[in-house]
Amino acid sequence: MGGRSKATLGEIKDRADLVIYWGANPMECHPRHITRYSTMPKGQYVPEGRKGRTLVCVDIRPTPSTKTADLFLQIRPGRDFDALTALIALVKGHEVDAERLAETGLTLEQLTDLAERMKAARYGAMFFGMGLTMTRGKHHNTLAILTLGVELNDHTRFIAMPLRGHGNVTGADAVSGWLTGYPFGVDFSRGYPRYNPGEFTCIDLLTRREVDAVLVLAADPGATMPGPAIDTMAAVPTIAIDPHVSHTSRLAKVHITTATTGITAPGTVYRMDELPLKVRPPFEGPYPTDEQVITRILAGVEARLPRPGGLRTERRPVTDLRPEPRAQAPRSGTVKLTLTAKLATPIEAEVLTPDVLGTLSNAEILDLPVFAGKRPARVGDFFSVEGDGGDAVELHGDLAKVKWIGREMSTGTLTVHGNAGMHLGSGMKGGVITVHGNVADWVGAEMRGGEIHVHGDAGGQVGAAYRGSPTGMRGGEIHIDGRAGVEVAMRMRRGLITIMGPCGDAAGLEMKGGTLVLGGAVGVRAGAWMRRGTIVAYEPLKVLPTFLHACDYAPTYLRVYLKHLRSQGVKLPAHAWDASYRRYTGDTFGLGRGEILVCATPADTAA
Repeated sequence: MGGRSKATLGEIKDRADLVIYWGANPMECHPRHITRYSTMPKGQYVPEGRKGRTLVCVDIRPTPSTKTADLFLQIRPGRDFDALTALIALVKGHEVDAERLAETGLTLEQLTDLAERMKAARYGAMFFGMGLTMTRGKHHNTLAILTLGVELNDHTRFIAMPLRGHGNVTGADAVSGWLTGYPFGVDFSRGYPRYNPGEFTCIDLLTRREVDAVLVLAADPGATMPGPAIDTMAAVPTIAIDPHVSHTSRLAKVHITTATTGITAPGTVYRMDELPLKVRPPFEGPYPTDEQVITRILAGVEARLPRPGGLRTERRPVTDLRPEPRAQAPRSGTVKLTLTAKLATPIEAEVLTPDVLGTLSNAEILDLPVFAGKRPARVGDFFSVEGDGGDAVELHGDLAKVKWIGREMSTGTLTVHGNAGMHLGSGMKGGVITVHGNVADWVGAEMRGGEIHVHGDAGGQVGAAYRGSPTGMRGGEIHIDGRAGVEVAMRMRRGLITIMGPCGDAAGLEMKGGTLVLGGAVGVRAGAWMRRGTIVAYEPLKVLPTFLHACDYAPTYLRVYLKHLRSQGVKLPAHAWDASYRRYTGDTFGLGRGEILVCATPADTAA
């Protein structure tokens, strides 16, 4: 999977003979879209206009748009991903479970008919709206419909395009994309662009209170973001730059009124098909443009910077803070670091690993570099150090805002007495990490070996692949005693992960191998798009319609796994030892060689 099939609205008007609106109501939200670009106009290759096109609407309820459609498919709320995944499988000619597909509100006959219509079209266009992008599993829904658009190009020309909301909402994404390679969620604190939605996106940074200042340009997050994010904006210095007084302006410390682009200021806006359009103002106004305001702010910041040359001084990108390894082996002993500072913003400390600390003196440890927000700092600014050094490291304190602990660790033991931040054990190759507390997202991401045991809860993406990376965990073991978030074991290839508490949505997403054991309740879309590997669930879960029931049995090899897990201190469900399982194979969306084993023995029949 990957890529995106795109076109301009003009091309769609001239060529499309099949138009699909999924989770969108253009008659009320984009009335000119239907009349000018998609369904009604006469095109170069569709001279009959509306008579030469087929209009399909997929929505959870009848709307003014569905009344104009040739075909209306009413889907149940929250089941778009299931239906889209099944539709992709049908387009590929693969089998789908009709009974579980019916739980989406659509029948196998309806989806088969739609798949045939799509493959038979000369040129197809799918537009999707907030019915997909603002419901459960937002980015999964978006990825599914974009993937469907790509797969259909094996049969005909097909595009998928979001039906964007406000004017120029595409502009920032488009400009960021061609400047940095990433559309949003970009961080520059290390001197180069880094992309990780969920970590660097504004709503997440504000909700976690990881910022100490906010600049809002031509947006109104105070009207749309969740309460915790709005509370953060009200608590820190916030600057709003906007032509109008907004909800954000009212909670900001400073509001700067600017000219309106296209009315009193020139500029470039981006249409929803990412086509740039230059606009010229018909009037002159008293207010400066956004560009003029930002330029003056940059000049003021540069004048106050301590380094010569200000912001334009070239910064050397810092990709790794760890020093070159020393030739001698780590000493046998324990080094203890205690957090002594209150962290307002996160620090990145990949030096906190036995590989680095095991050969250094206490003075050298205190002098190791870390990043505090965007500012270089030292370990000694935040920690005190005790002990003689060695291959055993203990960290004490609430380290929830300390990221990259144990990065690429290959030897020794690392014990955290307290909470830990994102990316714990990322790329780990060996050794043991134990956490007596909770851990944030990306535990053991792209791990290759070793063991991580969290005696608490974990965030999302446990053992997963980073955004854009094809492969996640490739070896080792991760054990979470409590709950975990979304996308656990995403693109995992080898290794073993256990989650004994509740687990979020999309567990085992795009899994390529390895074993995932789920002891608690499981969210929706478990095993979605998996190619190989095994998921074992001891609580009921909703299996996607692209998984087929194979058999009911009691696999003997699982007892070997269970004995090993018990020896590792994993608290297994009591009914696991003599359980029988219902086996499903899939995902027929793709290779289809994965398996989900759902425990068929009730929990109250423990041996």
